[in-house]
Amino acid sequence: MPHDFLRNQPMTVDSGYAKERFGPGVPILVLAGIPIALLVGIAVVAFKHGLLAYGILFAGAGLAPCLLLASLKIDFRSDGFTYRTIRGHRVVDYGDIECGFFKTISGWGQSVPVFHVRLRNGDSFKLNLRVLPMKARAMLVSALDAHGVSVVPDSPVAEIKIRRIRAGDWEALNRTVGLLFLGSWIAGGLGVYGLMALLKHVLTPHCTGVQFITIARVFQIVMAVGAGFFIAGGIVFTYVARVCRRGRLSKDAAVRAHYGKTSRRLVWVMGVVDVGLLVFLVLAADTYIGLAPEGILLNPYWSFHVQKVYPYKAVQGIYHWRREHGKYGPEDVQGWALRFSDGRRWTTKDGGYSERDFPDELFKTIESRSGIEITQVEFKEEIP
Repeated sequence: MPHDFLRNQPMTVDSGYAKERFGPGVPILVLAGIPIALLVGIAVVAFKHGLLAYGILFAGAGLAPCLLLASLKIDFRSDGFTYRTIRGHRVVDYGDIECGFFKTISGWGQSVPVFHVRLRNGDSFKLNLRVLPMKARAMLVSALDAHGVSVVPDSPVAEIKIRRIRAGDWEALNRTVGLLFLGSWIAGGLGVYGLMALLKHVLTPHCTGVQFITIARVFQIVMAVGAGFFIAGGIVFTYVARVCRRGRLSKDAAVRAHYGKTSRRLVWVMGVVDVGLLVFLVLAADTYIGLAPEGILLNPYWSFHVQKVYPYKAVQGIYHWRREHGKYGPEDVQGWALRFSDGRRWTTKDGGYSERDFPDELFKTIESRSGIEITQVEFKEEIP
């Protein structure tokens, strides 16, 4: 049977699908893969800087979803299926199934139907349809229908979900949406990164003889990835809403109406988030510290184009710390701090800076111009 059977033919079960295995669908792998890669990347940076506790924490947060996704499988046979998760596996014959049913979980304004299978012996278990590809969902529901097993929705959302699976005409759209999301994420992230570079160039003053330090590149990359995600989400949901409006999403009118309304709502959500991220981005691009012959120029994060100039005689303390009190004990994290005459304290931890952007020579220059000696402290918390 050709692979486009989901769109062109009614779903039936035959022995040709025996021993066919499915893992998580490509959309889930894409959505989970990039955050996992970011968490593992953060863990590598943490280990490199000696932050063992944070490294273990982020590495665990990144690898745990990998284990969960890798263990999830469903194997179809002509007379049943085997469902595997990290907790174990279940071998189920269609004749032993009493019914399939949904339990809808509601919260934060959203309703998520979760599929369960009830056996004739009274036992029941959850089967995570959401992470499986559309073909696997269609095969399971088709097999249950063919063996006379009823599938009972408990809410309008669950009813729409099962009707969507039975309609069987979403396979091509899923591929299109997946490619559109991935392409928009990459393009949006690159665009945001370029926009931040341009804003940094425009908003940072260009003064002869002044050394400026702006936010770290890694901070810029993280912001670009996050903003790109929400830009891609807005583009995808706009596309889905448009397809629903034109009647090309599904043969089922109720399915089109439901997903059209949901997509339009999410377009507004993504738009609001994108506007907030844009403000956040502009403020970050306008954050800097500069060393001029007459003094130190500070533009803090939560301000826009508000530059404070401190003459070197206003510097009352220069501190270098070697360690910090972390959540899991002392951590070998070095940094610098400046204390000014108005009571303000500035540190290299402020504003998304990178420690590598602050060489020791920079603070030795401040020491020579202000006449204040550098004070070495063991822990950051000891700085007055």
